[in-house]
Amino acid sequence: MLLSYSLKISIQPVQVELDKKSSVEGVVEIAASGFDKEKVISTTVANVNWQMSSDRKTTALKQLQGHMWKSAYETGEVKGQ
Repeated sequence: MLLSYSLKISIQPVQVELDKKSSVEGVVEIAASGFDKEKVISTTVANVNWQMSSDRKTTALKQLQGHMWKSAYETGEVKGQ
């Protein structure tokens, strides 16, 4: 499911640029949309993994989480009690 959303998260590259300008240590860059799809997906996944391992609380990461929860509820993969 993460892969299906990686290309839809438009705010993620913006966050990378903000992190670079702020000299955030260890920032993982995302390939520009002009690269092949697999490169964009793999670098987006690497960035998301870096953010999670760094316990970041970015808007981009929260947006991705929201898409994942929404999809899981809509498909029935997750159900409320």
